Amino acid sequence: MVNIFTTISVRHYVLSLGLVINTTVCCYLSYRFQSPSFGVATLLPVIAGWLMVKSIYTEKVKRTNYVLSVICLVLTLGLYQSNLGCFIVIILILFMKLLLCDESQKAYLLLKSSIVITIISCVLYKMSWDVCLWARGVSASDYNGAGSTNILSLIMNMPIDIVKAYFLWISYFSFENGNYVFKIIRLLIIAILFVFVLAVGIKRLRKAPAKMVMYIIAFICIPMGANIALLLAPGADWVLWEQMTGPHPFTLALLFLLVDSLDLKYDKVFIVLAALILYGNIYAVGVDIDALSQGNISKDVIMNDMVSNLMHEEKCAEDTQYAFVGNICYSNLFRKNENWDRASNYAKAGDFGNLSHCVLDCYNGTLEDIGITLNLVDLDTYNEILASEELKNMPTYPYAGSIIQKDNIVIVKISEEY
Repeated sequence: MVNIFTTISVRHYVLSLGLVINTTVCCYLSYRFQSPSFGVATLLPVIAGWLMVKSIYTEKVKRTNYVLSVICLVLTLGLYQSNLGCFIVIILILFMKLLLCDESQKAYLLLKSSIVITIISCVLYKMSWDVCLWARGVSASDYNGAGSTNILSLIMNMPIDIVKAYFLWISYFSFENGNYVFKIIRLLIIAILFVFVLAVGIKRLRKAPAKMVMYIIAFICIPMGANIALLLAPGADWVLWEQMTGPHPFTLALLFLLVDSLDLKYDKVFIVLAALILYGNIYAVGVDIDALSQGNISKDVIMNDMVSNLMHEEKCAEDTQYAFVGNICYSNLFRKNENWDRASNYAKAGDFGNLSHCVLDCYNGTLEDIGITLNLVDLDTYNEILASEELKNMPTYPYAGSIIQKDNIVIVKISEEY
């Protein structure tokens, strides 16, 4: 990615580390079943951006690069739609750089071709998606509005989705989700970087008003480009947690690269500022890793102890079903320190949330982690148990009465949060 903007040097490793060491990547890795997909979906848009840059400088392989870019973006959408924003951000910031370097013809060619490539990629992805659904005889899930996405809904929801995009942008760069040291300094560095990039563009392009306006528009569109998934999925929630913010750390690295590529006399100052951002990232990721470790150990120990008690009370049988009720992180036995409380939301292992299907899946996954096979109740039965008066009066595990059996269903109340 560095090679897209400038010649690689030792100082650029600070920016590369900033992309690798951050809470978003930590979140990606916490999804062990999906982390390879996240990784490839992060690499492919960078390759697509690199190919698009090559296409504006090399006429011979332009069509080949366009085709390869489309393939990369279709695969990106298939793996993880949010990371299409990485490609959009690369193109927008590179467009700004070309304007500053008085290569406006190449800038507009890059922008126009990238828009066309992105549209073609989205259309081909949608077509292949529909074909796959038809071939497998299944329908699209309604998760985050996936099953109801169409051109009309995209247009109708565009205003509110743009607001969502800026909301998520501000939320991410306020650094509330994660334990960052020197938070005030981080916020100041971000403000300096954004203001400086905007000011440099206005100063350099003030004698070319049309270019200056396009530069400002591109700068303003960065949050929308980074959160393009919100515009493509009108049913998405207002808050898209750390998992969805891959393009945001890209934006920081790219803006630092933009400043560095302009050969300003104080560009090294920005590398120092980038190093301070990296230091905060390292600290935040360290806290997240500790929280993941604490949470995983605690929930596994609690479940092992619980299974041992079920065996001791002779409540384990092949025809028995089980319902574990309550968010395990609120159990009296769940051990955690201040790092767990300060960690980003996705690093808080053991926090199963309060959606019944998620809680049920989390208990099933925890049993799998400890190598135990128990037949859990289905979702309808689980919801009936959650609504029962008997459950409300039960004490929480490990106190007497926290484990009861009704017919062939064993109910274990783990916490009051359910």
